[in-house]
Order: sequence, then structure tokens, then C-alpha cells
Amino acid sequence: MPALQSADLLPGIPRIDTPLFEDLLAEGVFGSYAKVAHQLHRDGFAIVDLGADRIRAFAEQIRLALKPAFDLDRWAAERRQGGLRLQDAWRECDTVRELALDSLILDLLEKVYGRVPFAFQSLNFPVGTQQHYHSDAVHFHSDPPGFMCGVWVALEDIHPDAGALEYYPGSHRLPYLQVRDVMTLEHNDQKSGQELFHPVWDAMIKAHKLERILFTPRVGQALIWVANLLHGGSPVIDHSRSRWSQVTHYFFADCHYYTPMHSQWPRGPIAWRDPLDIATGRCRSGAPDPQHPRSQGLVSFSSLPDCLRSLD
Repeated sequence: MPALQSADLLPGIPRIDTPLFEDLLAEGVFGSYAKVAHQLHRDGFAIVDLGADRIRAFAEQIRLALKPAFDLDRWAAERRQGGLRLQDAWRECDTVRELALDSLILDLLEKVYGRVPFAFQSLNFPVGTQQHYHSDAVHFHSDPPGFMCGVWVALEDIHPDAGALEYYPGSHRLPYLQVRDVMTLEHNDQKSGQELFHPVWDAMIKAHKLERILFTPRVGQALIWVANLLHGGSPVIDHSRSRWSQVTHYFFADCHYYTPMHSQWPRGPIAWRDPLDIATGRCRSGAPDPQHPRSQGLVSFSSLPDCLRSLD
């Protein structure tokens, strides 16, 4: 029997998270994406260049298609604290779908995670979100853990006063949080939002002295972040500035998918997800077999299209 390679020893852990990461790096498993893999492993994010001219062409079409959906003048005049967003615009705009399924991104993600990715949600923003920093893993999580990520693409040059994306390098190494970690089951309010976790994230950032970084990219640059990286939207200083961008969230094949914020993991009801695969337009089954122990008393979201039950 041939000896197993390091990449084959822990298939239940993303390659960028494995304790054998240095061996994988030395063996050339990541190929031309070794630098990206190292950044994701060390910092929880990586910045890649998708090509300014290529993405500028995407941006022109996306802006033309989506701008009528936003009242930007009213948003600026009222100096609103919340941002504007359009979820799953890929349904109406082929260019949004094309960017979400970009072959360079998909190839990169498969190489550094070790499983085939699939896009399950797109979000388009004309301005800054001003969203409290958070971990995507309380909204979208996988079993085994870690097989989820986000990719944020700049559709224009981003000015820091426009409410730039913010993130905390190294925060991906903090524990994945479940509702049980912050409250007892008998007090578990299934309608609680991510605010439930805000005090814990605040305390952990302070305790670990994590640094806040602003992402002010040029058009065509993209930020890839792992599931547990704390990130959000900084305050908009100048409401006359736009911040056109697209976020795509990806899961990976051969996992189960659920929403921790609405689950009593691992022994109570679980809000399993059947994420929609943008490439096929069909849902992927996210729950274990009905006879699986964790399926007993589950809360299933499968009666609704995944785009209607997304919480991020």
C-alpha cells in the first residue's frame, strides 16, 4: 500500500487549517497559490488581484444593471447609518453570476481548501455597509467546520472615507462560537441576532490585542477571508462617495451546512441549511441522514429557498 501524502491524512480539515500545513507547503500541494494559502493560514485573509481592466468591465455592467435598485441620493442626504445591499442579484444580472463563478477564484479555493467550492450567495453594495464586525461562522457554518469562506471584490477604487471593509488579522484563530457558548439552553432565544455575540467578540479582540485593518483596494483587487475571520464595515465619513463591491459566499462539497445562530449545537435542534448552488440553480442537501443522531429534533430551513433565509 503506497504511503499517504500529507494532503490525504486529514481530509476533514481545510488544508489551510491543518496542523500539517507546513508539510503541505513543502510538498508543493498549493502550487502557484502557495503565497495565498500561507496568508489564509497565518492571517485568516488573503488579497489577490483579479485584474483591473477585467473587473472594471464587470463593474460597468453591474453598476448599470443594479443602480436603479438603490436610492443613493436619499441615502446620502439622510446620512443613513446602515448600508444598502442587494442580495442574490445573480438571478437578474448575468454579470453578477459570472463574477461569483469566476474560474480563477474557484480554482484557487479548491486548491487551498482541498475540496470543490460552490457559490451559494451573492451580495452587491453601492456604498459602505457600516456593519458591526462579525464572524460569518455564526451565520453560515459547516460540519466538518471551516469549509466556508467569503470573497469581496472591489468594483472601483475604494477610499477610506467611503466606509471601507475592516478586518482583524489573526481573529480566525479564535474559537468558533455557538449559542451554547454565550447562553444556557433554557434561555436560548432562537430569534436572537448576531448581537448575541458582540460582547464576546469585543472582549476577545481586547484580550488578544488584535489590530483593526482597513481594506482600501484598487478596482480588481479581492479579499478572501476564512469563515471565522472578524470583519465588518467601517463608518462612512463622506456620504458622497460610493463603494461598489461584490461579496460572494462559498461552501465546499461533501459537508453538512447549518446556521449556528439558530441552533442548539450539538445536541438540541439544528437549523440545517440546504444552500443553493448558484452554478446549477439547485439546492444542495445540507442536513445529515434522518437517522443521524444530530438529526433528531432538527429545525430545518429546507422549506424555504436559501436566498430567503440567509442571515448575513
